[in-house]
Amino acid sequence: MTGFLLYMVTAFGLGALFPRPAAGRQDWMGLRTFAGACLMVIALYALQALLGIGVALSAGLVAGLGVAGTGWFLWRHCRHGQLAPVVLHPVVVLSLAIVAVAAYQGGIGYIPYTGDDFMTWTGKARTIFAVGDYTRAVPDLHLPFYTPGWPLVLLYPWAIFDTFDPGLAAPASAAMHVALLGLVFDGVLAATARRDLGSPSGRILWAWLFVLAALLAELSGRLFAINLLVEPPQVYCL
Repeated sequence: MTGFLLYMVTAFGLGALFPRPAAGRQDWMGLRTFAGACLMVIALYALQALLGIGVALSAGLVAGLGVAGTGWFLWRHCRHGQLAPVVLHPVVVLSLAIVAVAAYQGGIGYIPYTGDDFMTWTGKARTIFAVGDYTRAVPDLHLPFYTPGWPLVLLYPWAIFDTFDPGLAAPASAAMHVALLGLVFDGVLAATARRDLGSPSGRILWAWLFVLAALLAELSGRLFAINLLVEPPQVYCL
């Protein structure tokens, strides 16, 4: 649960640092959160692999920007009394739902159970975390340059809380999934507003129906992925 909140606050906060798109008056929380999730991957890789900054410091910098962006966004909306659209957005509603379920079940735990997960993803993230420096860990990694950003995302909460706990990394793809559903919501809201279809509350209802339809179509999959493989986030980006 703590890892999920860290991923969501970071993704949303990084996205909140972007200017609001010119289309319509909405805040595009889903678009911003999805962009922030992608930026989180790029930032962690750039700081560690390109600039040679250590794991702990780079994670702290990214987390600091995420918290600052989230705080600024909430402060601005509280000051103008515009919290209702924020609270009703899928990014918030689905996040609270996941947190509530996780709290009811006593937290989020994870044990790597596939060879690919253990050797490639959790294994690489654990090695980098143990060494504390990406560039020094590269010689010990299996396929170090195959989607190198994903192991850095997995170890991100470990670096923040200074502990190796796969359960903290388990919600990594779920955060991106929530952001993607928020992006669907934003798109429908913008399309109905541009065509002046219904009242503002009616547009929100239509947007939520599309989100629920997307979840219904995904019944063969999951809102919360049960492994740490790289394929779920790759599918979300596609």
